[in-house]
Amino acid sequence: MEILNFDENVAFPEHVAFLWGIQSMQVVQFGVSMPGILATGFLIGVILIILGNRENQNLERRNHLIGLGTIVIGIMIPVTPLSWYLYWVGIIGLLLLGGEPQIVTLFALVIGIIVIYQGIRIYRRKL
Repeated sequence: MEILNFDENVAFPEHVAFLWGIQSMQVVQFGVSMPGILATGFLIGVILIILGNRENQNLERRNHLIGLGTIVIGIMIPVTPLSWYLYWVGIIGLLLLGGEPQIVTLFALVIGIIVIYQGIRIYRRKL
């Protein structure tokens, strides 16, 4: 069995490298847009509420759509500042942030719980 030593500066076509068993490694970094994901969550909630408001025939379905949209928005309210807070904790560190982000996240959590509770009430509303 013959061992072939290749110069690293020589470029090989992909099919030749595959046949000879030469493997190359590429490091690819990519990220997901956090504002895009957060905006999509809010958009889904708004669309569900709009669809529920347009429903005139089936009032039970109307309550379910409006309730689910409200619940989704209620979930997204605390998730948004929490995701930014965790992002900054990863970059800066916990001790350098101070107390303001925790207070904002706690306030958003309280508001989110109230909105989720109202969404559950709308979802369970009897005709």
